[in-house]
Amino acid sequence: SWQLGSDRDQLEALRAMTEQATRRLWIHDATLSHALYDDGVLEEAISRLARRSRHSDIRFLIHDDSPLVGRRHGLVELMRRLPSRMALRLVNTSYPHGDR
Repeated sequence: SWQLGSDRDQLEALRAMTEQATRRLWIHDATLSHALYDDGVLEEAISRLARRSRHSDIRFLIHDDSPLVGRRHGLVELMRRLPSRMALRLVNTSYPHGDR
């Protein structure tokens, strides 16, 4: 487990992981927050990964999609353009979770 204190550290780690990925990127996050994920450099890196291969597989699993409603989000727009390579899923709230 990595301990990344600031949003900047987290963003740099996300960019690095995305650049290093060859085909698959799976991210689990609470909300896909604008502050962290709505970043042009990260979006471009994910776009390149998605287009690199017909086998590219990019998935986001989130707990709450309400921050995405009513406000433009670059990754959501990218998912709409590349639906066969990218997916956004919500965690099933009835599934037992460690925080409860």
